[in-house]
Amino acid sequence: MANQSILRTAGVVFTRFALFVFVLSVFEGQMISAQSRVPFEKSNGMAVVPVLINGQGPFRFVLDTGSSACLIDESLAQELTLESSSKTRMMSAAGISEVPVYGLGNLKLGDVEALNVHAVSVPPNSEVLTSRKARGFLGLSFLSRFNFLLNYKDQSITFEPEVTEASASEAVYSVDRSQGVYVVLVPVGKELARFVLDSGADGIMLFNTTHFPYVRAISTSVVRTAYGERHVIRAEISGLRIGKRTLNKEKVTILTGQGPEGCDGLLPAKMFSSLYFDNRGDRLMVNPESR
Repeated sequence: MANQSILRTAGVVFTRFALFVFVLSVFEGQMISAQSRVPFEKSNGMAVVPVLINGQGPFRFVLDTGSSACLIDESLAQELTLESSSKTRMMSAAGISEVPVYGLGNLKLGDVEALNVHAVSVPPNSEVLTSRKARGFLGLSFLSRFNFLLNYKDQSITFEPEVTEASASEAVYSVDRSQGVYVVLVPVGKELARFVLDSGADGIMLFNTTHFPYVRAISTSVVRTAYGERHVIRAEISGLRIGKRTLNKEKVTILTGQGPEGCDGLLPAKMFSSLYFDNRGDRLMVNPESR
C-alpha cells in the first residue's frame, strides 16, 4: 500500500489529536438487504453503534463521519488476531510514528456488510474510547459505501433510506470528498467557509481564522488530550448560516495547526436533527431544525 497521508483532525479536542491516515479501500463485496435501520446510543456526545468483525462481537464503535478510515483499538486487533496489511503515519504531540493498518475480512452493522475494509490502529486505553466503553471508530471507509440517514432525533442510522427530494426545512449541499472526508461550503457573513461534517466533533472547531472576520476570541487555555497537552483558543463566531438559520455568538474552539488541505474547520453533525448522506450523488441534506 502506498504510504500517502490525509490529515484527519480530531473530532473532540479534549481527547483526540491530529491523525495522518491513508487507507486503500476496495469498494467491493458490500451487501445490503433492502432498507436497514440501526439504533445508536449517545455516549458523551457521540453516537456509538454495535458492529461485528468477521462474525465476532458485537463491539462498540463510535460513528465518525469526520474520519476517512475506520480505527480499531490495538488490543481488539490482537484479540481478533487480525493481520497487519501495512503501516501508516500518525501524528501526535509526541511526534510522528508508524502504526499498523489491519485488514478486516468482514465488517457488519445491522443488516449491512462490507468486505475488504481496512482499519488503522489506535493506542490502547485511548480516553475517547475507554470513556465510552468503545473499541474503535466506524469511519468513511465503511460508511461511504452506502447512502445513509443519520437521525439524532430518534437516535438511529438508516442505510439506503427512501429519500429523493429535500423537505422544505432541509438545506442541500454539494459534497467535496477529495480529502477523504465530507467537506461542504457554508456561508459565514460574506465569506464561504469549507467545513468538514464530523459526527465525532463535540462542537464547532476552526483550524485558523484567516477567512473568519466574524470570529471574536474570548480566552486561551491548555487542554489534555490522549496524546499530550494542546493550546486552544475559545471564541465566538457570528453570521454562520445553515439553511434558513443564522447563528450568532456561537461558541467555537480554534485549534492550532491546519486541518485537511483547504478546509477551515469542523461542523458537528449533532447540531442537526437529521442528515442524509447521498454518497452516490455527492450531496448532503441536513435538517437544521432544533432537536
